[in-house]
Amino acid sequence: LFMYLFMIWFSPMYYILSRDEVMADKAALNYFVIYLLAVPMYLFFNVEVTSSFIPGMEAPLYHDEFTLAFFTTHDPMDNAVPSLHIGLPISLLILNRLHCRELGIEIKDWRHREFDIFVMANVAIYFFSIQYLGIHWVVDIIPGIILAIVCAMFCHSMQPILRKTALKDWKTLAEEGNAVAQNNLGLMYHNGWGVPQDDKEAVYWYKLAAEQGDANARDKLAELGILIDQEKNNEEIISEATTPSSNTILSAQQ
Repeated sequence: LFMYLFMIWFSPMYYILSRDEVMADKAALNYFVIYLLAVPMYLFFNVEVTSSFIPGMEAPLYHDEFTLAFFTTHDPMDNAVPSLHIGLPISLLILNRLHCRELGIEIKDWRHREFDIFVMANVAIYFFSIQYLGIHWVVDIIPGIILAIVCAMFCHSMQPILRKTALKDWKTLAEEGNAVAQNNLGLMYHNGWGVPQDDKEAVYWYKLAAEQGDANARDKLAELGILIDQEKNNEEIISEATTPSSNTILSAQQ
């Protein structure tokens, strides 16, 4: 159970910490969508777990008194279909492979290969555990896998669309002079989030944000070796800002 909960929040965090924002998007969106589709089934198509359905069955899940009290207080034990213990990690594995196919690389050459193997190992552990503990029927796994396939394909297709929408919205605000939007637009170009990576564009938007006092934008410019004179007023500095097409990245020595 705790490994399952760990997998839910750790996967997006892993990709975020690895600075793979595209996969972080897909992992987080996948969890949201798969639960969005599963919850109505839990509410309106109740299937009790094996250990509460079979008379006289004593599942290991209930052997510990604290565990029994906790679960019977918080869980009606009638949400067996679909099995997200299997569906969630399977959907993540499918997403990983769709992403690698999009990149034109083999999964074995992917920089997150070790994490992918970790997820696969957990699928095997979950498959055994949910049977041994009396949490799911074997047939509960089938709709879980179907849901995993649907959600993975949907999230893989939707992520670029959502990023493009975000780019359009941020750019509109940035052009209106919003410093936060300018900094975020700089981040998108700097890291290649939903757009081709372009440091010149990033510097242009970072400068505009920094000139309005955005500390995050100043930090990013400092990383690129560009310092903004904080004593200058905004109008004076903005008049010196170059256009995106003519921006150049100064070296740390400059």
